Amino acid sequence: MLLPSFALSLRIGEVGMNLTTRVEIKKPGFGISYSDTMVFMGSCFSQEIGSRFSEAGFDAEVNPFGVVYNPLSLHTGLERLLFRREYLPSEVFRYGALFHSFEHHSSFSGTDAESVLQNINSSLRHASAKLCGASFLFITFGTAWVYERKSTGKVVSNCHKLPASEFRRRRVPASEAAEIWRPLLEDLFSRLPHIKVILTVSPVRHLRDGAHENNLSKGELLLLCDRLQALFPEGIYYFPSYEILLDELRDYRFYAEDMAHPSQQAVEYVWERLSDTFFTPSTVQCIAERKRLMRGLAHRPLTPDREGYVKFLDTLAASFAALAAKYPFLDVAPQLREIEKKKQSAI
Repeated sequence: MLLPSFALSLRIGEVGMNLTTRVEIKKPGFGISYSDTMVFMGSCFSQEIGSRFSEAGFDAEVNPFGVVYNPLSLHTGLERLLFRREYLPSEVFRYGALFHSFEHHSSFSGTDAESVLQNINSSLRHASAKLCGASFLFITFGTAWVYERKSTGKVVSNCHKLPASEFRRRRVPASEAAEIWRPLLEDLFSRLPHIKVILTVSPVRHLRDGAHENNLSKGELLLLCDRLQALFPEGIYYFPSYEILLDELRDYRFYAEDMAHPSQQAVEYVWERLSDTFFTPSTVQCIAERKRLMRGLAHRPLTPDREGYVKFLDTLAASFAALAAKYPFLDVAPQLREIEKKKQSAI
């Protein structure tokens, strides 16, 4: 029986107009501070969140292989970093006018094979050193669909627009991926017993795979995270970025124009939930103080008062120095260099 409108309003009023389902996140037994180094690997969502850490002044290495989506390619990349296995000239190939690596995003491609090889190995060495000293490793799985080269049987991170006929497409079950990841994680925790792994599933919708296929893929990734967390309960923590966007925000206004990627507002909200989950109180305070000073650094004078602007910059430099003294692990050298450049331009 249909309820009259006033009755419906009453029923809604009785439940307090709760129009969203908040995802409850259990606090971990650890916190992230500015003394921590972290490595991010995974999808474009990992790029977004990792960049937020970098912008906030953290020591963060973000996607050393570029954006990588599937769990098997991420496994290959992490294995490379852990054992510092550099790439050989034979692992760089030419297609069209560019040289590529099947294990890297196209941002590493170039017109000179030697330069491409140097670039990918330089990135690997740098990230490998970061991983050895990292407190946290963030891994974001994007899709369970993989592309295998028919000629080698190897899964690629990027097809680089080679003909589709050269690849076999399949969905990797969570059980298979977990068995592949298990020995690598055992090695990781054996070599780096201090590290914590934070797993997430990207909320980015891979609609080119098809809506149903995307949901099946995300299901496999969620099961994979659950299996890995069960295998390594002390070392692995799952952060529900996928659930926050799909279950808590749950509205197309929180997506970009392509209706697949989260909007900047949604990313900011996930960042806030992540901050509430992981950051220590002193870290939250430091971020707020640094953000205030960064706004000052972005300030551009509207009047030709050069003397006043130089005094403002001197005060700002002293404030950054005081912030570094208060939080010794915070690196303010880049900001001090920028202030000095601004002063030279103003004089």
